[in-house]
Amino acid sequence: MVILISQSSKKSEIKDIEKILKKSNLNFVFQKAGKKSVFIVSQDICKSDIEKIRKMNKVEKVVENEKKLFLSSNQFGKKRGYLQIGDWKWQTNDFLLIAGPCAIEDEESLDNITKNVKKLGVKILRGGSFKPRTSPYSFQGLGEIGLKIHRKVCDRYGLFMISEVLDRSDLPLVSEYADIIQIGSRNMQNFPLLKAAGKINKPVLLKRNFGSTIEEFLLASEYILSEGNEKVVLCERGVRGFDPAGKNVFDPASLQKLKETTWLPVIVDPSHSAGDSRYVGTIAKSALVSGADGLMIEVHHEPRKALSDANQALKIKEFEKLVKDLNKIGEVVGKRIG
Repeated sequence: MVILISQSSKKSEIKDIEKILKKSNLNFVFQKAGKKSVFIVSQDICKSDIEKIRKMNKVEKVVENEKKLFLSSNQFGKKRGYLQIGDWKWQTNDFLLIAGPCAIEDEESLDNITKNVKKLGVKILRGGSFKPRTSPYSFQGLGEIGLKIHRKVCDRYGLFMISEVLDRSDLPLVSEYADIIQIGSRNMQNFPLLKAAGKINKPVLLKRNFGSTIEEFLLASEYILSEGNEKVVLCERGVRGFDPAGKNVFDPASLQKLKETTWLPVIVDPSHSAGDSRYVGTIAKSALVSGADGLMIEVHHEPRKALSDANQALKIKEFEKLVKDLNKIGEVVGKRIG
């Protein structure tokens, strides 16, 4: 059940509603949602209490049996104006570019990649120091050493740093270095981690699991939102299909549906969707046309030597060409690239 409260409500009026809910031992969340305040109650309330709440001053609406999506949904009037990342405001007409290697390998290679992507308008440098790998024998990342290298190079070139967290216990460490916390596909429903990320004052990029529905994706975001952190960015990376010819399936129509449903910014990861560098550009350009707010792309100066995801990483020259194409499309669709 959802209780919509007027923005002009006094604290005492809000407390009166809380008293009724607490008296019935109900679990609830109170949130600001755009121009309204919202009580979200996860259990059934007796009819007499519902009527009592409906008659209270400043209660605009009581919605019973509502859909599961609340805080992430457009229906409560929350509209994205901009997202603050460090000292930069990500406006609605900015098409954000996040680029870099899959994994942090060493300072020299990261410096080489960074100085090149910086020239092309990239504002956020990606790179994993903790890598969730299918095989336990694959490169797992450099850990804190990688975070230190990543931070050092970002500071050198004036870029923001995004890095993935695998476990709730690692969140304080990664938060110490990174400007943006990434929660990867495999952790999309790691609820303790999502709740912990909701308590930090940093943007969180949440990637969709390749086997999850849009509703499940948005509900995962609500674990972060319900803890008070509204700086959430969604990342679409495609879903697993039946045809082994492609890694994951990117659906532009699903992206548009997601954008219609939520006020949260949505970016696309064409690297993990394609699984092959030859097709990354096609997906990236279709994402821009389909209304995405940005891209997260793997770039490496020598992809064949990359310790992780070598097949899907773009060479510097390939990325440069893609950015030129994106700028041309951006002029048509009204997006500023970078």
